[in-house]
Amino acid sequence: MITEHCDIVIEKDYYQICYDYSLKGALFVSYTLQGSQVDSMNIEDRPSFYTETTLPSHYASTYSDYTGSGYDRGHLANDASFDWSSAALYSTYSMANIIPQEPTVNKYAWIDTENLEREKAQVYSSVEVIIGVVYADNPMRIGSNNIAVPTGFYKSIYNASQGYHECYYYENLPITDLAADTLDDHKVSCTTLTLAYEGFITPVIVETPTESEPDTSPSCNTSKTCTQMSSCAEAYFYLDTCGLTRLDRDSDGVPCESICN
Repeated sequence: MITEHCDIVIEKDYYQICYDYSLKGALFVSYTLQGSQVDSMNIEDRPSFYTETTLPSHYASTYSDYTGSGYDRGHLANDASFDWSSAALYSTYSMANIIPQEPTVNKYAWIDTENLEREKAQVYSSVEVIIGVVYADNPMRIGSNNIAVPTGFYKSIYNASQGYHECYYYENLPITDLAADTLDDHKVSCTTLTLAYEGFITPVIVETPTESEPDTSPSCNTSKTCTQMSSCAEAYFYLDTCGLTRLDRDSDGVPCESICN
């Protein structure tokens, strides 16, 4: 996996982007979503995508990098959560906030997490949202600027004062049966996610197990094999957190390729 370091933190007024120069893409974005803003305007007209001018041009992605690639221009901070203000909406169309996303994930499945964050913002008055991007050591590249293609995405939604915290992980792969795919299929333990980067530490809650809710998150059992993994997210946990390199036999940064490809 990539080094946990932001080359630059881009302040977009309404959210922050932890950006990696070598990948020419975001590692994660974070923002606070107020429940009072949800559905307050619902601006219908969408702006055009634009190149992020705060980045050196040789590290930035452009609209044309995605043309003919087979990947969608996928929002991290999604436009529907920011359509309460023209300025806020416009900020989400920065190409620094866009990543190559598989079309069935972008248009259908990932939208479930976007709907959920707005729903929970209204329930809890506000929520903190962190959206992370996972890359292989040697990722596929697209476009004339060689934009790295992620292997997956996670979202953390939480409200610290009311003890709410849920996390979801999606692989950047086609979903063949969209009718059967549900939000719960992608729910993961928040303890398996990397939410802190050198130079930028997210204010995430650490989950504390209780007697009624035993800790079911993976522990570093070095005898684990790929056949014992319940998900790709768990396989990445054992590779990246536990250092179980035998799960990545061809050393391409992707563990247990039978479930992670």
